[in-house]
Amino acid sequence: KAIIGKLNPTLWRTLLAVLFIGLAILGGTFFAQLGLQPVLFPEQVVHTFDRINAISPDKTVLLVGDFEAGFAGEIRLTSQAVIEHLMRRDLNIALMSINPVDSAILSDQISRGQVTVSSFQANSKVVDLGYLPGGALAVQDLATTFSGTVPLTANRDVTSSQELLKNVAHMKDFGAIIVVTDKAETARIWVEQLSESLGDTALLIISSAQAAPLIHPYYESRQVDGVVSGLSNGLIYERILGSTGAASRNNTSLQMLSVFMAVLIMAGGFVSLVRPKMSKGKGK
Repeated sequence: KAIIGKLNPTLWRTLLAVLFIGLAILGGTFFAQLGLQPVLFPEQVVHTFDRINAISPDKTVLLVGDFEAGFAGEIRLTSQAVIEHLMRRDLNIALMSINPVDSAILSDQISRGQVTVSSFQANSKVVDLGYLPGGALAVQDLATTFSGTVPLTANRDVTSSQELLKNVAHMKDFGAIIVVTDKAETARIWVEQLSESLGDTALLIISSAQAAPLIHPYYESRQVDGVVSGLSNGLIYERILGSTGAASRNNTSLQMLSVFMAVLIMAGGFVSLVRPKMSKGKGK
């Protein structure tokens, strides 16, 4: 009995792990179409879609990664539809990262997008500016001058010699600036440093769900032109775009796992109320 008692916790953990993994797989495959779909589209997501639709075809969009690698999973699901929207419009894209790993992640998302948007020629439509060190100070320098702050691309070519960047001297010369971040503090730095110098250039934020509440006031005050935050907003953007991507496939899994977690918590609470405590039983 003692051996069985010691094994029970391990067996329970293994069973729960199998159930979680099974629900995640089933939610993304067989039950993918059974998830609840959003009915109302948030204004900030619709405005993001509209601002990207309004970008002139001859302008280049600056896509900036400023997030930690640990949030890459959520960031991918949130931003993929926006990136594919840029690709569907065949817009020029400049990639830049404030975190060393973000450039590789964004480049990978471009590659994944080409599976869906096969007409997009990344070799001629995308320029990788690589990693820009300095954090907040680097953003401050960008507000002063782009070409002076980023003199070389990731391939060590002169930025001003690139066809996609030859008319870009300042940040306001981009068609739009899209900042992908996982922290409200990071978004605040970009907004406060750039918003006054951008003119009519749109500043759009793609963020993790946890950062959304503190970023939304910047949208309300019109310092930010659009916000897409978390898996739910990524799913909504896919629906606006008319595509079925990773956010749609993972939505049902998230809902099923959330319900399962709620059931476990309720069951655990019920058991703790009706089952006599072992310590009291021993005391008697």
